[in-house]
Amino acid sequence: GRARACRTWYSHGVVRRPTRLTGPPVILLAHMAVAGAAIVPAPALACGASPTPTFTITGLWPGDGAIGVARNSGIVVTAAASSEPGGPGFPVVVTLVDVLTGTTVPGRPIEWYSDQPTAAWYPVEPLLPERAYRLEASVTGEEIPTEDSDTVTSTFVTSGSLLAPLVLLGDIEISLSGSDFDVQACENTSCGPANCVAAGTRRALMARIELPAAEGGQAPGNAYRARLYFTDDAPPSATEPDLDGVGPSDDQHDVQITHYLELVTGEPTTLEQEIFEEDFDYAPCFTFVVWDPAGHKVETATCLPVMSPEEVRSLAGISPTASSVDGTASSDGAVEPYISEARSSGCALRGSPGHSNFVLAALAALLVRLSRRCRAVNLVRAE
Repeated sequence: GRARACRTWYSHGVVRRPTRLTGPPVILLAHMAVAGAAIVPAPALACGASPTPTFTITGLWPGDGAIGVARNSGIVVTAAASSEPGGPGFPVVVTLVDVLTGTTVPGRPIEWYSDQPTAAWYPVEPLLPERAYRLEASVTGEEIPTEDSDTVTSTFVTSGSLLAPLVLLGDIEISLSGSDFDVQACENTSCGPANCVAAGTRRALMARIELPAAEGGQAPGNAYRARLYFTDDAPPSATEPDLDGVGPSDDQHDVQITHYLELVTGEPTTLEQEIFEEDFDYAPCFTFVVWDPAGHKVETATCLPVMSPEEVRSLAGISPTASSVDGTASSDGAVEPYISEARSSGCALRGSPGHSNFVLAALAALLVRLSRRCRAVNLVRAE
């Protein structure tokens, strides 16, 4: 069947400063959704001893006998694991040799997560035109044993051309709305959330993020890999994959969430991310990074205006006197509902049916200020 437009591999890696909203011991499971796509969780981490997987290489690209391979194409190696691996990759050594001269081609590995263990590698410089190359791949690693010591090989011939540039077909577009979600309260254990129970509903400010399509470059299986970073006040100073050797970002973000995506070439993607109410003002920033196995990478970023905790609650439609989680009893034991609507055509603020006077009053001054800055919602810094 037809490939899906987007798959979210992980929505973990959350870094948030502990506040009155984020402290232990209870985890409130947050909402995250991708339009028209399955949400695929990260591989589970076993709490006890688990067998170390062994790997058998099952495929190489380019395959044996391939011709007309673009000179700057990446190499993709797939494998089968004997047990559930602890991550999407596997330890592999890739060697590319010029058949005519016997010279080994220098190259670099690049992250390439997939349904099965997959590794990618690309040459530092484009290969010579219309030249035969021998590709060798073998599983390796001091701590991870190999199922066999055989090297899998293929021979292919390049074309005289290069891949088309990898490009984004548009900008990030963001709209805000208040929404209600079911919430589970869970114990925070070393094995992850446990003993989850229903904890009512929760009102939150959601950002609907429309990500541009990408095309060009190399798209195995008609797909690229991508990340969406959600940070406070500024985009990350460095993004993965690190193709320039600058090292990991040393940013000190109080809010930092990363979504890992698989994108079908030429198709845009829409997902949602909660704008967290923290105990400090911050500007929600979104950075979108797309890459291919040939070492091509493009990114773009945008930041919303700075929001105070009170503005986040107002835009979500939460009463100043209400709890953020519906189901928490007031002093007289009654549950206080707070579902309401905030609407502005300029900033695309949307919510559920019904109006509350407190929302309109709280938003009056804010909308005057934001009306001059709604352009910032769709302002994109393109590299």
